[in-house]
Amino acid sequence: MTQPVRSHDEVPTRLVTMVTTQTDRWLFRARIALGGLFTLLGCVKLLAGPARWIKLGGAMTFLGIDAFPLAWGLAAAIAELVCGLSLRCLRQRDALCACEAWLLSRWV
Repeated sequence: MTQPVRSHDEVPTRLVTMVTTQTDRWLFRARIALGGLFTLLGCVKLLAGPARWIKLGGAMTFLGIDAFPLAWGLAAAIAELVCGLSLRCLRQRDALCACEAWLLSRWV
């Protein structure tokens, strides 16, 4: 049996599709791994209690905000948990929005 003759245009397109598929798979695996890590660390911080939240919220003093360290720490723990869950469960666009919220709660 002879194999069908392929045109020169078909091979690069197929190669690009294969590379794109492999890249998507690795990006998906990275999202699951990072999401799991954020979820785990967010749960640990959330379950640690008010003493840990005050310590987390105390980091806001670097930005000159001394008020409500408990609220800031709780917000950081919840944002990290939500970001991790979003990375693992939602579409890519939603996951990016959750990560932006986490970054804002940590550094702004």
